[in-house]
This record gives sequence, structure tokens and C-alpha cells, in this order.
Amino acid sequence: MRMQKHFEETELWYLLHCLVSSAKDFSKLEMKVGDIRPNNIFINEDGQIKVANVLSWPDERTNF
Repeated sequence: MRMQKHFEETELWYLLHCLVSSAKDFSKLEMKVGDIRPNNIFINEDGQIKVANVLSWPDERTNF
């Protein structure tokens, strides 16, 4: 999947599938995800999708 301004329909379905699968996996592991929103979704150049809770990352300003 190439990074571009607009996604093709098949790419959107792939993204939706990955997000639902991630939510299912989180549930199986009894992990809570605050919310899934664009700021928490990362797509690399190879089309791999990562879901992360950015709010749980250490703040660089606090030197954690």
C-alpha cells in the first residue's frame, strides 16, 4: 500500500479489517484501548498497520 493523500476502496477495507482484528486481539488479551482514532493509527511504507495509544507513551518533556 503506497502512502498517498487518498486511499483506494480496497485499501480502506483492508484498514478496517486490520482495525477490527486489532480490537478483537486487544479484547482477547483483556487489554483496554482508550479509543481508536487517526492519531493512534500508524501505517508504514510496507502497508503494515500499527495501533497505539499515544497518550500512554512517555512525554519527551518529562525525560522518562
